[in-house]
Amino acid sequence: MNMKNRVRGSLFQIKFSDSDLNEVPEKIQILRVGNFTNEFTGEVFSITPDTLKSMVDNFKINSRGIDLGIDVSHRPEDGYIAWITELSLEDNGNELWAVVRWTQPGKDLVKNKTFRYVSADFNYNYRDNESLKEFGPTLNGAALTNRPFVKNMEPIIQLTEDINRTEDGKMSEELKKELEQLKTQMAALMKENVEIKQNQQFSERKYKFDKLFMEGKACEAQREAFMIGDMDKFSELATPYNSKNVGHSKEPSPKNVKASENVEDEVLKAAREKSKSMDIPLHDAISVVFKEDKELASRFHEFKKNRPSEQGGVQ
Repeated sequence: MNMKNRVRGSLFQIKFSDSDLNEVPEKIQILRVGNFTNEFTGEVFSITPDTLKSMVDNFKINSRGIDLGIDVSHRPEDGYIAWITELSLEDNGNELWAVVRWTQPGKDLVKNKTFRYVSADFNYNYRDNESLKEFGPTLNGAALTNRPFVKNMEPIIQLTEDINRTEDGKMSEELKKELEQLKTQMAALMKENVEIKQNQQFSERKYKFDKLFMEGKACEAQREAFMIGDMDKFSELATPYNSKNVGHSKEPSPKNVKASENVEDEVLKAAREKSKSMDIPLHDAISVVFKEDKELASRFHEFKKNRPSEQGGVQ
């Protein structure tokens, strides 16, 4: 499912009323401003004050043409356990809140602590299926869940008495600071995880090109196009096809081919280390390796005779 078009499973804070903490709240927080990262794909999506305002405006004009409700585990086909009667913005437009009318089964699910979290369901650009008119960000409803998308948010109801709350049921300032610090740390970890994946992909692509380069199947001019995935440019920069026979006219034996590949791996490994230590391009590092290890250079060129390259490159 494309996260840019439809978002499910985003957990947002539920605030308690001034009554008993175990009572089912009539007003709950549905959504808030923030940038969120999908931990599986690394994709980042944003909720802005304009996003929330659009949801309130579309709720007031009933752009969906139906009443909005709260279901269980994003399964509206099983029925609603609460109905949303009002949407409003709080915290200077950074939070979306809803007044809800619970059914008795819904009250029981919350009071019995069967479900403790809420998850928003919305479209970034809802389009009416009859008029085809587009309304922008629109709330579809919400769901009770125990595995929300965003972690470390406050549940609908506490498992035990919360010593981090004041007498009127509000969160203590100390806990608020701790939660903010935790959210910052989580965001940093997610960003670091994305960067690690990107670096890993870069290293894998670099290794593949170095391999092609060593095998004479690519030249240095093609490196940049290969690294950014521009295969059309990569093909355009290929050197003319080398049809000249080199070495023996007959096909090399599997044994020689395997030996050649081993030598190529040996040269490539040494050249990559030399390139890194001397901070020089790979093709220059290969030349240095050959100058320093005449025996390796001799074996490499001998085996290259038994497997002529199809494209230009370092022979």
